[in-house]
Amino acid sequence: DIRFVQLPVSAAKGTLPERINVALDWPGGQGLKFSNSQWGRDWLVRTPSGGRFLRTNVHFAKGWGLGQHLLLQLGTEVFGVSPLSLEGERRARILWPGKGWHVDSLGDRFEAMLSFYEDKPASWIGFPSPPSRMIDEFEHYVGAVGPVTTDYFCVQQKGSLVAVDPATGRELWRRPELPRLAECVGDTRQLLVWGARESQGTLIRAVDGVELGRRTIPHSLRQRRIVRDGCALFGIGSGFHDELSALVGEPDAEAAAPDVEAAPKKEGAAQPEIDPSAEATTAATRSPDAVGDASVAETTDAVPGVASSSKAAIFEWWNLLSGEQIWRQVRQAGTIPFEVDHELCGLLQTDGQLELLDLATGETVLRHQLMLSAPCTRIGCAVGERTLLVAVSLPVQDLALRNAPQLHGGYRSMFLNGFLLCFDRRDRTLLWQQTVENAVFPLDQPADLPLFILTGSRLAENAMNSNTVGSSRFDIYDRRDGTLVFSDEAAGPKWNFYAVTGDAESRQIRIKTQAVLFELDYSDPEASTAGDVAQ
Repeated sequence: DIRFVQLPVSAAKGTLPERINVALDWPGGQGLKFSNSQWGRDWLVRTPSGGRFLRTNVHFAKGWGLGQHLLLQLGTEVFGVSPLSLEGERRARILWPGKGWHVDSLGDRFEAMLSFYEDKPASWIGFPSPPSRMIDEFEHYVGAVGPVTTDYFCVQQKGSLVAVDPATGRELWRRPELPRLAECVGDTRQLLVWGARESQGTLIRAVDGVELGRRTIPHSLRQRRIVRDGCALFGIGSGFHDELSALVGEPDAEAAAPDVEAAPKKEGAAQPEIDPSAEATTAATRSPDAVGDASVAETTDAVPGVASSSKAAIFEWWNLLSGEQIWRQVRQAGTIPFEVDHELCGLLQTDGQLELLDLATGETVLRHQLMLSAPCTRIGCAVGERTLLVAVSLPVQDLALRNAPQLHGGYRSMFLNGFLLCFDRRDRTLLWQQTVENAVFPLDQPADLPLFILTGSRLAENAMNSNTVGSSRFDIYDRRDGTLVFSDEAAGPKWNFYAVTGDAESRQIRIKTQAVLFELDYSDPEASTAGDVAQ
């Protein structure tokens, strides 16, 4: 039960799907494990056997919260799952599909007839690195699911857009002739579909798939960063650049990162200035017909609050369904956006000012100043029930860490050599800040438990060009104050796999690895103990 990998689940704040941890067995891709300290020990459910070969590709796996239920994608297949019984007990079940049918974006095609080619998407500093995407013979992304709402969800299947009832898994309607490399966003009433290279999209009524009209796409896909329902965040302007350099290195990189990092800042170098009184601007609603990449170039020539010697980074939140711009923020060149949760996004400026913004209004709800000694190379967030962990990494110089194979191949994790901050999600205040050196930070941490885990495998000395693991580290921290509770470093990868469960009633957390089973008492943050019950 330790060879499970926690899955990302998109759910509204405070809902049951956000609170429950969902994990998939690795590498089988068939068993699901659920856990939450309110119900004590974890519980399992098995998905129907005989699935597609892509079921074992964990990069396709993700979930969405729909009320008390979950919509889970495993490979190209989609399942409706109830994690609890009607009485609220630990008894998960697969709601659909039933025996003899399936919901699969590949349709009913035989696997021998499938033909894919790979496309490597761009990576951005403030977002999890996407894996290589596969494109089918219809020129559509394999396993494309979305939008997902309580009334319907869509899959791209054999050149068509198919709407499915999330309550039953049955098809609602189908639209053929889907554009090449189609993108699709929507809410409960409407959805918008357009091709990757198209400047206009087709607006569709969600209830029956009838076309309602056309909408202009305000900016290109390469500038889009966040999508929520029918809205999207775009980063524009000549001062906006947040691409993740291949020189930085990622835990899931196919090739080892070279020994090259970003050059340090020169002393005395002029930095862009920004007027605090004009940090944010909210623009009136305007038509996308008047907005385009050409007009962006004109806008950035003279941005209020930014020195004339520099260009600006501009962030716009658009309702793509209505064609309206909701808000617009202007920041100094080099400002990096990052993903937070369903309600917030973040911005990190080159001078170290970190902000959390309300996606609905564009207002800044929190500011915090970081002392950056080097350029930021990575930002990641782990969302819990009550707290939010934000990891800000500077260049990682530890080649033994960067070149070593990491847990689950580096799935949804980042190298961290910088700052780890914890914010209260209720009053949006900073609880603590720690400095972390050369570790691996998993983005999917236990949402319900007052702890988080850092891992890291390193190559043996004088073995930089081999895959021999010299040592593996496993650290447990108290999420309430950031203190280190337990740490162990051992030869070999024995700490790579672990499982964590908690019991809210007894205030105990059980942690199991390949070699050790131990418990933590978290009833008193000042008297946490680790009882070693090693086998």
